[in-house]
Amino acid sequence: MQYIVKHFSELTIEELLEIYKLRVSVFVVEQKCPYQEVDDADRNSYHIWFQDEDGIQAYARVMDGGVTFAEPSIGRIIAKKRRCGLGSKIVSNGIQLAQERFHAKQIKIAAQTYAIPFYEQAGFRVISEPFLDVGVPHVLMLWEQRKNHPSTEGTCRETIHCRCLYRPDFFRQSSSCLCVGTLAAGTADAESCHGEQSFRNGFHCAGTRWLSTALVYTKWRN
Repeated sequence: MQYIVKHFSELTIEELLEIYKLRVSVFVVEQKCPYQEVDDADRNSYHIWFQDEDGIQAYARVMDGGVTFAEPSIGRIIAKKRRCGLGSKIVSNGIQLAQERFHAKQIKIAAQTYAIPFYEQAGFRVISEPFLDVGVPHVLMLWEQRKNHPSTEGTCRETIHCRCLYRPDFFRQSSSCLCVGTLAAGTADAESCHGEQSFRNGFHCAGTRWLSTALVYTKWRN
């Protein structure tokens, strides 16, 4: 699986066509919602996706503040293969990109209400009452960088390792530390989470949500 990051100005015609075909197939055709899916925000977005020999498997666009909200934002999030961690990875990578390119301390999204639990796992919280957007129930959600969140000034103190259930070779560089993305070995029904999500006791989730204690964490010293 290849991960690609491109600003709109860097996209080839073929890449743009494949992105639009995927987005329209999901947000217009599959959800039976006729609306102007392609908009001017695309021009000011970074487009990120995972692809394999069958094409784009997960996609999102990442925007700076002032494009759709005052805060940086992530939108048009799609994972073609459900329940295999790709949706979690693309959100995690979107958060990381917003921090790297826009120095985001907050990220705002408009989420369809059925997906609230998914985004809550990524560290977002609901900040509005439900509202209709092109006839579909949505809420506004906000991600905020916590005070003990890893930064380039932090140093890695300790890392505890265990085997990765779905991708043993999956490593992510997070700021100045190497974080290991993993799920507990043998956990058949484990759900992946997001590499930028902070958890209790000063530990930083390095790519998964724990269902047992046998996961990987990187502890940071500020």
